[in-house]
Amino acid sequence: MFAIRLYNKRIWVASIVLVSVLLGYALSISPNFQSTEYSGMDTMFRWKARPSSEKAQEAVVVMIDESAYSKTYGYYDPLPRRYIAQLIDTLAVKGAKAIALDIAFFDKLDVLDAQGDSVLLRSMKEAGNVIAVSIYNPDDDGALQDQLPHPFFKSGLRGVGYANLEISGAGMLASARDVKPINTMGNGEMVLSFSSLAFCVMNDLPTDQFINDIQSQEWAYVPSIPLTEKGSMIINYVGPPATWIKQKDGSWTQNSEGNIITYRSSQLTTDISWPSDLLKDKIVFVGNGSEFVPDRFVTPYYELNKNNWMYGAEVHANAFLTLLHKQFIQRAGSLLIIGVLFIACASMVFATVRFGFTGELSVAIGLIIGGWVFAYLLFTSGVW
Repeated sequence: MFAIRLYNKRIWVASIVLVSVLLGYALSISPNFQSTEYSGMDTMFRWKARPSSEKAQEAVVVMIDESAYSKTYGYYDPLPRRYIAQLIDTLAVKGAKAIALDIAFFDKLDVLDAQGDSVLLRSMKEAGNVIAVSIYNPDDDGALQDQLPHPFFKSGLRGVGYANLEISGAGMLASARDVKPINTMGNGEMVLSFSSLAFCVMNDLPTDQFINDIQSQEWAYVPSIPLTEKGSMIINYVGPPATWIKQKDGSWTQNSEGNIITYRSSQLTTDISWPSDLLKDKIVFVGNGSEFVPDRFVTPYYELNKNNWMYGAEVHANAFLTLLHKQFIQRAGSLLIIGVLFIACASMVFATVRFGFTGELSVAIGLIIGGWVFAYLLFTSGVW
């Protein structure tokens, strides 16, 4: 009789563990669990943030601010074409390997500033290393259509990559976490993201080889990129963005440094301390740094009371660095998830049966602490 009761007890305990593991696994892959998963990932990013003194060496961000052009060109929206041309000339002289403009050039300004269009095109062609963004949108049938720069400007660009990011949430709290390295348009054409294009330019890699590697999964020229079920790459941010304070005269003062060297464009002409080789062999990501521009996102480092958004150009720079350094984040495999759940559930059930509430509480505290430590170690090795 004792043996039967012991056998039944073991079956009961095993059943509880099995059901708990299955329920835990189902929850972990449920879309409803995604917000909790993102919160955990954000915590890991903040924990592993490097000191701001450790700068990324291959990318620089330049944000265009109104104080640099507002009194000279007579208009500010869109960004003055002649000012962008001047900026391209400056960056090219300072040795930038490529100038990545996170700025839309969908239209010419024939009425507003036709001469500025011609000046900008000339600067693009003389630099020879300028890339810019496109935007894709679904048509009425759901097929993606790529909105490219105006042919007038496209003729002066080395390449075009789409600026679309995989966004979670909506409105002012839209969070940028992933980017698709390539995507298929409605006409069947495969196109590159802006960060993927920057990677190709940095490595002098033909874009068709990048596309072929991802399609074939052979990885002859491109690092093996772990993609999510949506075909996107998780952006492994190098650290929080630089933050700025706008002064009464319209100028900006840097409040805190980020892990990517970041400048306001007005500093290019006013800061004489720039080393001559600061931009040499680097990709310079240029974006609109206006406080009113919608192209800014919540990232793992965002704090509501600080409003430390990350501009689109900075997000693209982080995605580029993820590719360049092969510092990918991949989803934990099913076996790993099930194994962790089994250990946790079995420990809890054993403690409850063996020691009652006191043992259960002790084990629960140990599992919570141990779980976070284990998750952090996994995350720093590129698994989430």
